[in-house]
Amino acid sequence: SMADLILPEHNYLEDWGNDIPDPGPGYQVVGFQQPVVAPVHDTRAFADILLEVGRRIGAPAGLPPDVTLPWDTFRDLLREGAGQLQQLRRGSVTDANPEAFWNKVLQQGGWWDASVKHGASPPAPPRLPGQGIPPRFDGDPGRYPLSLVPFPSHSLGDGDGAHLPWLQATPDPVTTVGWQTWVEVSRGLAQEADLQEGDVVSVESSQGSIEAWVYVNPALPPGVVAVPMGQGHSGLGRYTEGRGSNVFAILAPLEDEATGALAWAATRVRLVKTGRKQRMPKFEGTMFPAQLAGSEIIEVTH
Repeated sequence: SMADLILPEHNYLEDWGNDIPDPGPGYQVVGFQQPVVAPVHDTRAFADILLEVGRRIGAPAGLPPDVTLPWDTFRDLLREGAGQLQQLRRGSVTDANPEAFWNKVLQQGGWWDASVKHGASPPAPPRLPGQGIPPRFDGDPGRYPLSLVPFPSHSLGDGDGAHLPWLQATPDPVTTVGWQTWVEVSRGLAQEADLQEGDVVSVESSQGSIEAWVYVNPALPPGVVAVPMGQGHSGLGRYTEGRGSNVFAILAPLEDEATGALAWAATRVRLVKTGRKQRMPKFEGTMFPAQLAGSEIIEVTH
């Protein structure tokens, strides 16, 4: 939606590629990928797009003007690389004929030489910290008493498949909800805050707020609410635009000190009732606690 130029690329099943596995098996390995189906739409390989752009731009500043990209396609580049492996005259594939060597490499999916080892000994394991790092949260506990746990949707993932209606309609395996964003709350929190399934609430943090439908999950710990990712897009077509809410919009920009990754569960929130209620689109019936003959309580669904 923000692009000036859209260049659609192949699906990975339509594309050429190579790979050096990391971590590897301890010896030289080069993997080769070839298409297994013909392109379905008018697309191009990403590497071919880069080669074409490079040819049109010309030699970068500071390099001789005769510096060119001699390959017409990424396949040509890969085949030249395979030719360099052929000249080594060792490894899993050896053949004096370049065409035969190339075909054998593609048949095996790559080239490797188990006799060329890397490293005399395995690396030393990292030292673990002597004491744990106390967690940090964004938001005053008095104002935002609940811990927010965002999680990838079982059908939409992090949202990259939200434009597909069959994924939107695939029910979540736990809640059986589809097409919308819900917030899971514990039964104790629901009773304390007078919340029922289908209540529309505002999930508020120091970063902003989103709206979601309440789903009472008896397995959720107290003091925690959970919201699935995947919805709340501002574009990508009629199946995504304006549907549900984007939980990323209210996450605090805190990082894990050890890895530098986003601290997904470091945001405190509160729930504010909007006064609205809607029936949730789901397969599951109403869930309520049932007392058995003894003291055990189970959840009954109908």
